[in-house]
Amino acid sequence: MPNAEFHLYGAQDEKLTNWLKDLAREVGQQDTVKFCGIASLDAIAGIIANADLGIVPKRADSFGNEAYSTKIMEFMSQGIPVVVSRTKIDSYYFDEETVRFFPSGDSGAMAEAMYDVASNPKLRESLIRRGLEYVELHGWDRNKQEYFDLIDGLSTRQFGDYDLRRGLTPVVER
Repeated sequence: MPNAEFHLYGAQDEKLTNWLKDLAREVGQQDTVKFCGIASLDAIAGIIANADLGIVPKRADSFGNEAYSTKIMEFMSQGIPVVVSRTKIDSYYFDEETVRFFPSGDSGAMAEAMYDVASNPKLRESLIRRGLEYVELHGWDRNKQEYFDLIDGLSTRQFGDYDLRRGLTPVVER
């Protein structure tokens, strides 16, 4: 893809980073792969909002197969189409019209999925629209009370309604 860049954020293991930099040089991509290091939570929000494509390449083994990735929702909430490895949990929550799946561990299929989304404006717009609809339906604003009711039902203490501006209401013993 002309003008494409791949940005990596987070703590970097020196040995792995050096290996990846060598690999990028070896394939002639040293100028397009950016090692950005750790960014603050506030900075990450802006980084996500300015992305063209979100990629969540989890492994479909043990933890990765079962753990819901909030990163998918973060991308979708900003109108960013998402390419996701097919895991048990992500297949349960998302469909092919909401995210572009690829088989976990298949880097060639991941590259193909990325290319498909980046080069097909109709597909991109559809994924963006469906992602925003998904966030609206499953987002915190719509579902927080259900979560608090669940916690209240499991707890020996009653927490009551939650107000994001003021915090929890007073605790009442059951």
